[in-house]
Amino acid sequence: MTPTAPDAPSTSATRNLRGRALCRLRAGLADAATLVSAVPRLAPIHPFRWLEAAANMSLPRAVLKLCRRRNAPPRLRPEPAAAPHRRWPYPRQPAICLRRQPDKSIRPLAKRAGISHKFFAALYLIALFAAAGRQTQAADSLSEAQIKAAYLYNFAKFVEWPDTAAPASTDINLCVIGNNVLDGALQALDGRKAGERSLKVTPHSPADTSLAECHLLYVGVSEQQRMVPILKNLGNAPVLTLSDIADFAEKGGGIALLFRDNKVVFEVNLESIRNAGLRLPGQLLNIATHVYGR
Repeated sequence: MTPTAPDAPSTSATRNLRGRALCRLRAGLADAATLVSAVPRLAPIHPFRWLEAAANMSLPRAVLKLCRRRNAPPRLRPEPAAAPHRRWPYPRQPAICLRRQPDKSIRPLAKRAGISHKFFAALYLIALFAAAGRQTQAADSLSEAQIKAAYLYNFAKFVEWPDTAAPASTDINLCVIGNNVLDGALQALDGRKAGERSLKVTPHSPADTSLAECHLLYVGVSEQQRMVPILKNLGNAPVLTLSDIADFAEKGGGIALLFRDNKVVFEVNLESIRNAGLRLPGQLLNIATHVYGR
């Protein structure tokens, strides 16, 4: 008996198989086309999101969903906080507060600023001396004797004596030796206030042994020949010596008041003043025409 061949598939079954194969091929081609078109848009997407989408749905649906998610409009974010206020571009300067001083004195303000009140007093002294010197240039100005007396009065205000020689409670003794043109002008200073003290003008003779007790000693022009012995007798006593003799400061006197070029000027012997234990403001020395012993 001859073997029989297996039954050949029918024509309808063959057609069904061919149709299914064509459908699968078309679906594969469609998936490939979709994937190729979506690659540029899916490049920034993290691979884990691919795996998550592919595990839940077929590849074409995952690709389409990721594309839609990528192209979706951005979600609304909360408004950012308001920008801080623009800073001042210049460096901040410390505030300056000037409080009203109940005291009319400049000492509290000078102490707060770190400046000695004597500095302001010296500035006042310079202005006062300059004004006194200019007055001699006018026709109706004060006399030479009055201007020199004004200089002497200001020297009495700003000179500093040792505490043992001139306590704060004592008067300033202005002793006058000899006859000079300043007699009347100097007598007018008797009793006037020089700072917190009063001036007391008293005449003396060159041989008086109490000259060392004076605070100011004015030597008149009439004593020019005995000027050097008078200064030697004083020694280093705390006495400020003054005179209108031309070479008084050069020969060891303290301050010489001179009249030059139609104005009153003064010379200072700083060495003799220091030896006497006295102090003068530095601003006063700056306006002197000459300072010996600096």
